Amino acid sequence: QIHTAMTTIAHPAGQPLRAHIGLATGEVVASATGSTRFAEYTVTGETVNLASRLSALAAPGETIISEAIATAPEIDAATAPTNHSPQF
Repeated sequence: QIHTAMTTIAHPAGQPLRAHIGLATGEVVASATGSTRFAEYTVTGETVNLASRLSALAAPGETIISEAIATAPEIDAATAPTNHSPQF
């Protein structure tokens, strides 16, 4: 649905917008960082790093999922993305 929605957003240069998406599942450390003047919420950990690497591998308009997501028993094979990277 994200990829479909991206096609409806107009880019200032007239080019289509396309997302590179990487999905991973697991534990993360979530925290607020910064000061009272500038605060930011962030997540860190292996899962975040894996999702970032998968996103970097994804072509425009593509979603790459981790092996843990692809093989999860609660994932409906009929609706799950078919491209995943089992080596991760």
